Amino acid sequence: MRLKNKSLLKSSIIISLVLSSLLLVLHPTSSDYTKKDFVINNDSKELLDLESDLYFNGSISVTVTTGDSINATVNGVKKEIALDETKTFEINNSSTVYFVISSYGYSQGFYELELDLYSTSGNPITTTIGILAAFILAISVVSFYLRARKIAKENEEEDEELADPETVRKRKEAAGAEKKFWGLDDK
Repeated sequence: MRLKNKSLLKSSIIISLVLSSLLLVLHPTSSDYTKKDFVINNDSKELLDLESDLYFNGSISVTVTTGDSINATVNGVKKEIALDETKTFEINNSSTVYFVISSYGYSQGFYELELDLYSTSGNPITTTIGILAAFILAISVVSFYLRARKIAKENEEEDEELADPETVRKRKEAAGAEKKFWGLDDK
């Protein structure tokens, strides 16, 4: 019986882990890495204007390789970037990415874009799998706890049955004497 309980617990945990990993696989994510060059001369350039129902996380690194310094703005955060300097903009949980550069002279450089998309909305498939995994795990834990208590009680009863017959006889005699002393004996 103990072997069956352990195999049930192990199989339930394995099923829960498989369902949990399915959540990661079915979670709509995509990763994008891009390196692009830019050339700017006394003007402004809009390099990115992204808007989505999904949320962006990642960074944009801007490097000036030739010419004058530039001003880069990502989602309202503005930084001045000088020659041979790299500045990084962090993007955290934003549904828009707006990236503009401007210069008062001739400048060349590149930017590296690394963005991850993720959804915070509840996908019905992932929600169902998550609830199913949690339900199986909860049932496994409760089942294990109840069976462990049952086995503990059976072990106590077995201990008493396996006790020395002489000890069992003495216990019965002592219990009878106590009943007689307190007047609980029916005889």
